[in-house]
Amino acid sequence: MSRSRWPVILLPVLLLPLVVACGGDDDADDATPTTTTSAPPATTTTTAPAPAAGPEEWVEVVRDLYARTADLLADPNPDAVSSVFAESCPCYDVRLGNVEEIADAGWHIEGEPTTVLGVGLPATQPAGGFVRLTVRRQFQSDQVVDAAGEVVQEIPAADGPSCDSLLLLADGAGGAYRVHDEFGLTGCPGLGE
Repeated sequence: MSRSRWPVILLPVLLLPLVVACGGDDDADDATPTTTTSAPPATTTTTAPAPAAGPEEWVEVVRDLYARTADLLADPNPDAVSSVFAESCPCYDVRLGNVEEIADAGWHIEGEPTTVLGVGLPATQPAGGFVRLTVRRQFQSDQVVDAAGEVVQEIPAADGPSCDSLLLLADGAGGAYRVHDEFGLTGCPGLGE
């Protein structure tokens, strides 16, 4: 999740107002008209998740984290960020700021949660109930949608899988796992890369 959809999605989303505001009319004669399309009505389909490598218990924990992250982007509520990301996580302030920006703009993100391709449980684990996982995942395409249901931006799926190291603790509501640290990996030891 460190080099997750947050930077991939939100950097363009957060820069869009800057681009519009700083565009000026230096190239006004060369401007191409833009169009906005309406988002199709939300449909719910239930499909079985693709098989993922690794201990099934941890695959399900990570799928749940990614689903809760997608829910947070679909209904951006800054008060809910701490349900997925612990306040002590170095990523927390960035995540909170991103959700606040989306909520303030009246936007939300539509799309499927990140696909879990594999989860590894390194042999050496931290103390105190924390669990360190290596996660191989694939980002799906998303849409940034405004309050009127108009698509503001299409975000393509990632070109290929990527990997993260997550530090989790089951200290959320109802014993849900929350992210206490995350960082990107250049490979996925034991998970196909």
